Amino acid sequence: MAVTRGRLLTYDSATGKGLVSEAGHQIPFDVTAWTADQLPQAGDEIEIHQNDDGTYNFNPIVKIPPLTGIFGKTGIPVLLGYIAFIIGTIFLNFIVVKMIGIQHGAVLYHFVSQYSGLLLLLLVLSYLSIAVPYFWNDRRAPIAYFMPLLVMIVVFAKIYDMYAEATQSMKVLMGSNDVPDLTEFFDFGLGLYVSLGAAIALAIIATIKLMPQK
Repeated sequence: MAVTRGRLLTYDSATGKGLVSEAGHQIPFDVTAWTADQLPQAGDEIEIHQNDDGTYNFNPIVKIPPLTGIFGKTGIPVLLGYIAFIIGTIFLNFIVVKMIGIQHGAVLYHFVSQYSGLLLLLLVLSYLSIAVPYFWNDRRAPIAYFMPLLVMIVVFAKIYDMYAEATQSMKVLMGSNDVPDLTEFFDFGLGLYVSLGAAIALAIIATIKLMPQK
């Protein structure tokens, strides 16, 4: 069975007849050889199946529509970057605490919600920043794609402050500067690397988009 592509040039719904153009040739079309549920229309791109007995079957070619709205404005790389960032911050462990042989993981979203309302707000805004170019029709709009990286920087600063504060508290409590290294009690999880990688990728995309067009 040979399969080619063509276009339905004409179609009369009253008779179910029409003509198909295929590589410069015209093939008679009959709706009884149409394999789809929806009715054909003139101008449709179709697959032409030539059977061994010389008859034809016709299938519609299903086109994937282009992205529209916010996602059409941003493009696939940006969309994938935000998906990775959201997965890394909501579904994957960002930090793993190790205490007395027990490990407890926490995703970034829950971590910041417990320690900083402002940081949680920034994280939520970073999710929404993908929509900025849709509402702000300006070539500078991709600057919003730096938001996830800004959040990651602020998160690291917060973790460093918490680490320094905990170390100082232990020194005061023990009355000595010789205190255990607190980094032995936690590790960073996969969520850190996924979210940070996505944030860096989005920042690179933003930089490219903001560069003057030659």
